[in-house]
Amino acid sequence: MDDILKYGRIVRPWLGVRFVMLGEENVEEYGFAKEQTGAYILTQEIAGLPGVVPDSPADRAGLKEGDLIVKVSGELFSSNATLAEVLNMYEPGDQVELEVLREGDIILSINVELGEFDETVLQ
Repeated sequence: MDDILKYGRIVRPWLGVRFVMLGEENVEEYGFAKEQTGAYILTQEIAGLPGVVPDSPADRAGLKEGDLIVKVSGELFSSNATLAEVLNMYEPGDQVELEVLREGDIILSINVELGEFDETVLQ
């Protein structure tokens, strides 16, 4: 309701990645240790489309297909807090810090300014 009063429409934050949340049932399928959790950015081979949407906030910040986002601004994921749910706590234009596992062992801290979700970008 706040968005409608403020903007006249529903406004959602957007990172610009196609992902799957890792859990016990699928973590090894993506090549990670059984205890690993996070939001795995899909590869084009898996998703059929780029895992990082071109010219999205994720693309501009340097995220790559195969990266594993393990934290957003210090918050870990859980079954009740997926990447989408955590990002929905923010607004377009907000800066978030992503902790990212790249190539299985390199941990990066990547700052991203969230964009506004626009369905036409995905068409």
